[in-house]
Amino acid sequence: MATVETEVYDILRAASSITSLCPATRIKTPGPNQNLALPYIVHFPVAERPTHTHGGLAALRIWDSYQVSVFSADYATGRALADAVRLAMDGVTSTGVHIQFRGTLHLYEDETQVNHFVLEFFIAEAL
Repeated sequence: MATVETEVYDILRAASSITSLCPATRIKTPGPNQNLALPYIVHFPVAERPTHTHGGLAALRIWDSYQVSVFSADYATGRALADAVRLAMDGVTSTGVHIQFRGTLHLYEDETQVNHFVLEFFIAEAL
């Protein structure tokens, strides 16, 4: 079975609206990503909620917060890429995940002069 990170990566790389702005090779999980060419995307689960099931219910892992961060050199590119991520992920219902968009935050990092768009999602993952 695929991990939630793999499921999200597959969704992101399958969206041509995303890969036309950011190659799939620049869609990453956390790691030494500081030297990647802009724009790039980093995604990861943040907060998992314990899920208790009763007889007959499917087992789920609930991610109350799954973060997708978009980094770009300029606001317009970052905004377009963040919008493409939101549209690709919000409302996805597949055999592995159900995704709902929660919100976006824009930050500008003065030291690096990088725009950072933080997108937050709720994900229910089938186990």
